[in-house]
Amino acid sequence: MIEWVYRGVTGSRLVDEVVVATDDHRISDAVSDFGGRAALTSAAHKSGSDRVAEIARASDADIILNVQGDEPLVSGEILDALVAALVFAPSADIATPYVAVGAETVSDPNRVKLVADSQGDALYFSRSPIPFRLSGAPTPEYKQHVGIYAYRRDSLVRFVSLPPSINEMAEGLEQLRALDAGLKIKTVNAGSEPTISIDVPSDVEKVEEWLRTRGRLSPGGQHARSISRQDERVATLCMGLRQCRLVVTDCDGVLTNGQITMDADARETKSFHVRDGLGAKLLQDHGIAVAILSSRSSEALVRRAAELNITNIQLGKDDKRQALGQILKAEGVNPAQALYIGDDLPDIPVFQDVGVAVAPLDAVEAVRRAANIVCRARGGQGVLREVAELMLAARS
Repeated sequence: MIEWVYRGVTGSRLVDEVVVATDDHRISDAVSDFGGRAALTSAAHKSGSDRVAEIARASDADIILNVQGDEPLVSGEILDALVAALVFAPSADIATPYVAVGAETVSDPNRVKLVADSQGDALYFSRSPIPFRLSGAPTPEYKQHVGIYAYRRDSLVRFVSLPPSINEMAEGLEQLRALDAGLKIKTVNAGSEPTISIDVPSDVEKVEEWLRTRGRLSPGGQHARSISRQDERVATLCMGLRQCRLVVTDCDGVLTNGQITMDADARETKSFHVRDGLGAKLLQDHGIAVAILSSRSSEALVRRAAELNITNIQLGKDDKRQALGQILKAEGVNPAQALYIGDDLPDIPVFQDVGVAVAPLDAVEAVRRAANIVCRARGGQGVLREVAELMLAARS
């Protein structure tokens, strides 16, 4: 089971390092056997959070993820979403996921429920059905908590230094200690399919059945040969490039080198590369639409888009995910048929909504890690042209 958890975590595009924290040599040896890294910690810890905090104190990481060893179906996508939630919510101390569930499951005390405010900040966690539904009242949206956490390092260290709260002891849920102490917990929607953690022995059969019905191999079989895994990644990426019908690109840092120049009248001027113009034409000639999505507005960009016959442009958009949705709707394509090129942190959430994510060579490090493809070209030096050539090569 610990190998399933480990392999799931390594599917994240934003996690730099994976460590199994344990006080048991048998677990440490098992992790070493499948090529993972384990760290022996104190046997005196009362919770997994305390054990993770021991590792965190010796780390210089800004964000620490705590994944329980009983979550064999954990996915890298969930972890990436938690990291992004903290990156884009500076006031949040902790991020944790949930899944939407039906009313028939909320009475199970082993399935922890939560309620959150309109901003997604947690209000309470409980083993009881929450919110309570009065007779005749509309059925509320029930959220089942998934026991995975992303902490800011300082918040984790502070959290484990606090004494257990009354609510925590009543429910047996340590996240209530954080809420009682005033720490802000951001909740992240992980979809509608409930995860299966191993809380009781019968859950093992549920997980095994879930894996059998989806034809999943053992974790060792999936990763035994790195060459096969790499071949699979390349094949999957080529398939993604072949089915793309739309390329959406950021402007500053992608179509330009990211520098902003203003004349004496405070009008922006931008420098574009002629190769990107041909790249746009190659895509359009092969039936692939091109759109531009930028958080800034620029007359120079509007003129350049007109020259390239790009009519779908979204400028001055702070919420890029929402703007991407408008572009997809206008072009009549689904997210899996779209490719997005971005270079900075606001582009990471958009990567989650497209089939292929691309970064220029000089994009910030977190964006390069989150991308499916990192170009050889830097921003403003023919990134769109390189993407066009990759897409056409994949099709042939």
